Formats: sequence, structure tokens, C-alpha cells
Amino acid sequence: MEDLKQAAKLFAEKCRSIRGFSRPLETYLECKKLVKQYGITPPLTKEGYEPAINRMCCERWWFRKIRILSLRSLEAVARDIELVSRVRSSDASDYTVKLKKQQKDKNRLYLESTFIANEVGESNSLQDLADRSVSNPTIRRAELMVPHFLISRFTVKRRQR
Repeated sequence: MEDLKQAAKLFAEKCRSIRGFSRPLETYLECKKLVKQYGITPPLTKEGYEPAINRMCCERWWFRKIRILSLRSLEAVARDIELVSRVRSSDASDYTVKLKKQQKDKNRLYLESTFIANEVGESNSLQDLADRSVSNPTIRRAELMVPHFLISRFTVKRRQR
């Protein structure tokens, strides 16, 4: 993880050095070339060149992109050496499943330790609120199933003429 952070810092510094010597369009094109060189999709320029250049000069943006790229590469290798197959795990490698579980646990700890208060003064943890909303997979599934159930049970029949 620390290696990825160092690489992200280096790439962001390269983009910042390009930024210092040219106009926005030229800077964008040079940074875009650098980004594409590493197999990353450059940011879009809907609002102009500055927001896209700012992203390419940001260490956090680079870190997210590099991490995603590395995880995809690991999964491709896992499929190639048949760690992901019908016989073993059919959706993802054990490593990716473990990483996903760690991320969920980390998110849960953050939500449990963060509290929010309303205008009445009631205080709840974000995890309590998430457990009561459609963020909870059980509730989300139930909400998806209810309309289907109601539609199939209470269908309106048209009169035939």
C-alpha cells in the first residue's frame, strides 16, 4: 500500500511539473498522455481543462486509479492461473473477497464511531441510520421484492368488450 502511495505521489508531481510550463490545453494533453501511458482513463473535460488537470495533479486521484488498476490486474492473473473457476471460487479470488470484507469492516467501524445530531438534539451513529435505511442489504432486498409482490398479487384485469 505504501508503494502505491509513493507511486501516486510521483505521478502527481510529474503532472504538477508539466502544469508549471504550459497553457491549460497543452498541460491537459501532456498529462493525458502520461495517464494513458499507465493504462488509466484520463478525466473528462466537461467543465474545461482546469478541473481535469487538478485531478491529474492530485495524489489521492492517482492512488485510487492505481489501486483499482492493481486489483483488476490481480484478478486477471487469478483467473489466468485458475484461482477463479467453477471448481474454486466462481466470482472472485479469495484475496479479493478478503480485501472486500476488510473494507466493509473498516467502513462499519467508521460509521459506528461517527455521530450526527438532528435539530431536536437526538444523536445517532451513522451506522444506526444506515442499518435503518436502504443502505442495509436486507431492507434493500425487501423493498425490491415488495413492489413485485404487490404487482403480481393485485393486478387489475381489463374488461373485455
